[in-house]
Amino acid sequence: MANSFNCSKNSPKKFSNYENIPKYGVDKFGNIYGIDLDAKVHKIERTKKDYPYSYSLHCTWIAKKNILEKVEEMKKSCVDSDRLFQYNPKKYNSSCMSVFGDIRQDFDHRSSANIEKFLQLYYEDNSIILYEIKECCNVSNGFPVWSFMFATESWYLILILI
Repeated sequence: MANSFNCSKNSPKKFSNYENIPKYGVDKFGNIYGIDLDAKVHKIERTKKDYPYSYSLHCTWIAKKNILEKVEEMKKSCVDSDRLFQYNPKKYNSSCMSVFGDIRQDFDHRSSANIEKFLQLYYEDNSIILYEIKECCNVSNGFPVWSFMFATESWYLILILI
């Protein structure tokens, strides 16, 4: 399965070094826990395994501590993967082909560095720094959706996303 770590539902464990954060953990009772940007362990109530078409939002990747410190003073935004395609399918497909070599709308096995490059190409902004990726399920159709949290130097990009 994934990394194991001790945690209890009532007292979340806090991680001090983001570089060592496991994506998921399982306690001795089989409950699955995930890590969020606040660096606390949260129980994932509806897991992907048990609820494949309606699982809970959970963090799948967090940037290292030095990156998080760097983006602290930058402008932050978030975009969902399905919206990128909906906003501009041609740009989405060309950005995907340039970075990944395909036009899938699946980000499950794509690296955070490549996703960051994809966002930079899509928004035509090289100042974008990806700092967190979350995955959830679109309960209206059962398809997975990824949320990309990123920072940028550009006010223009933030205004476009509002």
